[in-house]
Amino acid sequence: MQVNQLSWMIGGPAGSGINTSSEIFNKACVRAGLWTFSNIEYHSNIMGRHMFFRVRVSDEPVRSHVEQVDLLLALDSETIFGTDAKQNYQKHPGHLHHMAPDSVIIIDAAQPVNQSDIPREDVRLLALPYDALVKAGVEKADVTYNARRHGVMRNMVPVGAACALLGFDVDRVVAIVAEKLPARRQDLVELNRLILQAGADAATAAFTGKFRIAIRPVPRVTPTLMMRGVEAIAVAKLHA
Repeated sequence: MQVNQLSWMIGGPAGSGINTSSEIFNKACVRAGLWTFSNIEYHSNIMGRHMFFRVRVSDEPVRSHVEQVDLLLALDSETIFGTDAKQNYQKHPGHLHHMAPDSVIIIDAAQPVNQSDIPREDVRLLALPYDALVKAGVEKADVTYNARRHGVMRNMVPVGAACALLGFDVDRVVAIVAEKLPARRQDLVELNRLILQAGADAATAAFTGKFRIAIRPVPRVTPTLMMRGVEAIAVAKLHA
C-alpha cells in the first residue's frame, strides 16, 4: 500500500461547494502534519459551469500538482466524461483521461453512470446516493430535512467517502469545519459531521477490498502555514 502520496480531485458545477469542501480537506491534511499543493480551475461564470479543485498530498514538500488523479470525487457525470459533443461553448473533455492506474471515482448514484460506462478496467466507480445520505445525516440530528436548505451539504458526502477509502479520520475534517463556521453557525458542525460519517459508512459498506493509498498523520514539531498564492505574494512583499 502507498502511504501519504495522493493526487485528489473534486469536480462539478460552480456553486456546488467545491471550493469550500476542497479547502477543508486540504487544511485537514495540513493539520495532520502533511504537505499539500492545491489548485482550482473554473470557467468565467458564477454558477453552473464545470470547475475542479486538485489537492496533492505528501509527507514531503510538494511544489506542483500532478496530472494523474488517484481519487476523483464527481458531483456530476460531466466531471468524468466532459461536456456534450453538441455543446458549442466552454467545452472540456472531463477527467477520465487523468485517472491513474487502480484509481477510484466516487460518483452520485443519481447520475446516469455505471461501471460499464468506464472504458478502463483499472478505474473503479463507487456510486453513492448523495442526497439520500444527506437526508439520513440530517434526520439523525433530529432535524427536519429540507432539500433546498440541506442539499448544499451534499458535497460533504464524497469527502467523507474519500476519508473512508484513505483511512483518514473524519473527525479531522470536522475540526476544520468547526473552525471555518462562525460562532452563530456552530449548529451546522454536527450536521456536517453526520453527513461526512454517512458518506464514510456508505463507502466502507460498498467498496470491496482496500484502496491502494492510505493517508496517515505525520508528527510535526513546527506547525505548517497553509496559504493561497496571493497571500504568499503579500507575505513575501512584507518580508522584502
